[in-house]
Amino acid sequence: MLVDALANPLPPGATESTVLGPFYVPGSPQRPFGASIAEEAAGTPAWIHGRVLDLSGGPIAGAELDVWQNGDDRLYAVQSPEAPEDHLRGRFTARDDGSYAFLAVRPVPYTIPDDGPVGRMLAATGRHPWRPAHVHMIVRAPGYRTLATHIFDRESEHLGSDAVFAVKPSLLREFVPRRADDPERPDGVEGEWFSVENTIVLAPGDDVAEPTDPGRTA
Repeated sequence: MLVDALANPLPPGATESTVLGPFYVPGSPQRPFGASIAEEAAGTPAWIHGRVLDLSGGPIAGAELDVWQNGDDRLYAVQSPEAPEDHLRGRFTARDDGSYAFLAVRPVPYTIPDDGPVGRMLAATGRHPWRPAHVHMIVRAPGYRTLATHIFDRESEHLGSDAVFAVKPSLLREFVPRRADDPERPDGVEGEWFSVENTIVLAPGDDVAEPTDPGRTA
């Protein structure tokens, strides 16, 4: 996270970055506005929506949001041989007004792999292997810096003791509970669900390369 902070200085008002993580897979399917990223049951539905803006508050039409997350089994699709290849990931395009929306599931906390050197390091420093609940995003647009960031569930456990120190207060979001009979219920949702509003502000720049995780080697 220190390397990430040093490598990503941002102007005031821009959405903060955080670590890419080891479970990102390039080439997620392009999905339409409001589509679900869950290929099978994976938890309580969460309608994540907002706008992609520039520093002056103007919309960034055509920005791409590449999203992925875990399900209620604590696993990402790449960790589960039984999961469909495109489960819980997808790419979305912001509309002319910068708006975007997709149907995810409320993420859950999970442990990083701790059965090797990382586990021994955590034990030696008196730390646990848990990460708080979050959804990953990479946001790309021509003329703007590519952003790798998270949405953290404000009510999650382990926000103050994330195993990888990735939590930033500006990235906490409220998962608002909604009833089954809510008139704003998204298509395809049955039962209770959550809504999450998340505005993304990109900084100008010519660097549109894929983000890299400084904690990983090539």
